[in-house]
Amino acid sequence: MPSDSPSGVLSSALPVRWLLQRLISEGRVPQGTLPISVEENVYSSTHSSEILILQTPENRTLRLLCKHAAPSDDALKAQGHRGGVSYEAEVYRNLLSHLPISAPVFFGTFHHATQNECYLVMEQLDDAFRVHNWDDPEAMLRAAHWVGRLHALAEPKLADPELNFLYAYDREYYLGWSRRTLEYSRSRGADASWLPPLCHRYAALVDLLLSAGQTVIHGEYYPKNVLVRDGRVYPVDWESAAVAAGEIDLASLTQGWSPGVIHRCAEAYRLARWADHSPSTFAETLTASQLYWHLRWIGDMPYWSQANGMFAALLDELRQFAEQALLI
Repeated sequence: MPSDSPSGVLSSALPVRWLLQRLISEGRVPQGTLPISVEENVYSSTHSSEILILQTPENRTLRLLCKHAAPSDDALKAQGHRGGVSYEAEVYRNLLSHLPISAPVFFGTFHHATQNECYLVMEQLDDAFRVHNWDDPEAMLRAAHWVGRLHALAEPKLADPELNFLYAYDREYYLGWSRRTLEYSRSRGADASWLPPLCHRYAALVDLLLSAGQTVIHGEYYPKNVLVRDGRVYPVDWESAAVAAGEIDLASLTQGWSPGVIHRCAEAYRLARWADHSPSTFAETLTASQLYWHLRWIGDMPYWSQANGMFAALLDELRQFAEQALLI
């Protein structure tokens, strides 16, 4: 148990009393708030996190998610995404907190010099479900509508200097995923003669992604990052937010779902983002985004799944998608 932890707090690297004093001094929680305990966060994420339980002077219980990492933790910055805890905090501070959309309450970021860690503190979404585990058949449509509305609201804000910190996907970023996919396929001796022509086709489709309406995207808007509580959508894990084609978020949300679900989600997205004025290239841009997303899964292979047998399965999924989309 750390020395600054009160009796009853579970063993944790979280500097509880220091963090509580910072929250109080910045007016994030009331003076006189006391720590109760620290719980393990059972949901996986790129970075370590715990749940800090506090009690206010009015006997109200606060449950705060504390995500932390060293400021020097660059994650996969070399590939242009996953900016880390400090980057994610800027998304909450400079974008989400200024938009009329549902998002976890942001309590701030705090740097502990001794531990050399940055702590991102936000509301813990108790009683929330990942969108694919929610028993409401409309859950996926709500998630598609939410992200379409985000994109509509965020697009005019791109001129705001406070958003200059965001990554912006460019041609080199997009082509990096097909290049790595080819490299990994060759290094593993995969029988994929169809892959080089597909990657060549993808290079042409990148023009669609670059010419589409650019906005702020979540960047990893797949169902495990989309929570639902009381019927409201709360996307989490914003460290891959970027300026890019919004259709990418729709592609990541719906990958692996049936054509019927994908179509209904696409309609919900279009309505939320453009009402009755969606661009004529929407379908083609979505196809390009879906291809990008398949390549990105494979292009991340050394990061997460080279050793667990996923490569062949993902490569087969890519081939099936390309055939269905008439790309090969």
